[in-house]
Amino acid sequence: MIKPFDPSKFQPKRSLWRNGITLSLVGVVALLALVKLMMTFKDKSGGDLNVYCSSSLQGPVLEAIAEFEKEYSVDVKFEFYSSAALEVKLEQDRAAGKGWADLYIADDAFFSNRTQEKDLTRESVPVASFRLVFATKASHSLKVNSVDDIIDQKIAFAICDPAKGLGLTTKNALLPTGKWQNVLATKKATFSTANELVEAVQSSSELEGCFIWSSTAKKHGLNIHELPELADVRTTITSNLVSTTTKPTMALLLARYLADKDKGGKTFSAHHFSPVPEIKLFCSEMSKDAISPTIEEFRKRENCNLQVEYGKAETLVSRIKAIHEKEGADSVPDIFLSGHALNMREVNAFFGETRELAGTSVVMLVRKGNPQGISSLDDLDKKDLKVGLANKKMSSLGHLSWSLLEGWGISQEDKRAPWSSDAKTSDELIEGLRKNPETSVVMVYEANCRNLSKEEFEIIFIDDPSAENNQYLRISKANDEPRLSMRLIDAVTSQESKTRFEDAGLIWQAEIEPIE
Repeated sequence: MIKPFDPSKFQPKRSLWRNGITLSLVGVVALLALVKLMMTFKDKSGGDLNVYCSSSLQGPVLEAIAEFEKEYSVDVKFEFYSSAALEVKLEQDRAAGKGWADLYIADDAFFSNRTQEKDLTRESVPVASFRLVFATKASHSLKVNSVDDIIDQKIAFAICDPAKGLGLTTKNALLPTGKWQNVLATKKATFSTANELVEAVQSSSELEGCFIWSSTAKKHGLNIHELPELADVRTTITSNLVSTTTKPTMALLLARYLADKDKGGKTFSAHHFSPVPEIKLFCSEMSKDAISPTIEEFRKRENCNLQVEYGKAETLVSRIKAIHEKEGADSVPDIFLSGHALNMREVNAFFGETRELAGTSVVMLVRKGNPQGISSLDDLDKKDLKVGLANKKMSSLGHLSWSLLEGWGISQEDKRAPWSSDAKTSDELIEGLRKNPETSVVMVYEANCRNLSKEEFEIIFIDDPSAENNQYLRISKANDEPRLSMRLIDAVTSQESKTRFEDAGLIWQAEIEPIE
């Protein structure tokens, strides 16, 4: 039977030199050295690149950068200490007006986010990740499938200080589940750092498990138990461009080298870290302005590699087909946000359920007073008008406009001479109507008319469902990160995102609806 754990009796790896007097003297010397380190951080001349790096990452970083130095003939100098202490050093450098580091490598996204908020760092490159797990001694054959199992089986476990770092992450992960208070009440001990925590579990006969980082658990040979309550809880190692660097190009080259799965990524994997979660989004250019702020917030919150490619719907569809043909279904984008439903049907085989997000409609725009008396598409065919349209081959707007006109019996071949169809965007067409008195009407997206003066233009709506151009969200059937992708879709369909789409002139319609 496991005895109640008494932290005061825990003495990990105590040796003869660690007696009271000697330890006190060593502690004084260490404290003086630490103070000197924090005040000076080795006032040395730098190399081609200077790096502040968390000491917990010293092993993989030194190995990876040794290869970088060989490949690029670059001399890299380091200062190793905790991420928090290095954040302080960045503040000291700025206050002194003489920054030393070009790159800051933090072992937790918390620090990279905070240094960016303080303008100490700029661009951040995710390098590797690790998860929060529950781990037990390798010698114990315990079956743990949930936090409830830990409590019900009376497993003797420890946690880190819930006021910071690992302990705070544990607390924040379990609070929404309603299980944090039970964990707090039944834990046997609390430790300040992850290293102290895992050392206690390994050395003490009174502890069986702990909430710990996956990389630490693997490094020390503990059994990892996958708990649903912790499935999405991870943090990220990041390389951060220091705001005061005079070598941003070389610093970013190093940051991306460390993140490259075939370069630094191999080294981090060998040290039990996981690749950074990655998802790819293809998005029609119509939604770019509305969705961009949500994308940036999501990147920062999730610390993932979110790659976004914007373009015309037809171009993106062609790209998806080409990717599928060349690389297979696993390589198509994880999420596709496209315009007209017709485009979505062409890639139906690669994607699952569809969510209608927002949209706009093609409208006719005329000068104030509507001098030509235009009321419907029929008038465009009957009257001797010069109509401005987007190019069918170069624009989603042009493709949709001509498809709409053809449904009303008006073909591009018949109207090529008196009509103009060279523009690529609504804005070009609106400017053409403003400057060219010969142009009577242009066909544009309603969303692009939201800021036009009513003293200058009038909108004529088209009574035809084919004039609608809605935006649809889809997840790839071969998605490797379905949970992360669903969180992105939740962010894109949130109330805040709705406001952004409506501010962009798009009509919000977020409903799940399959497209036949």
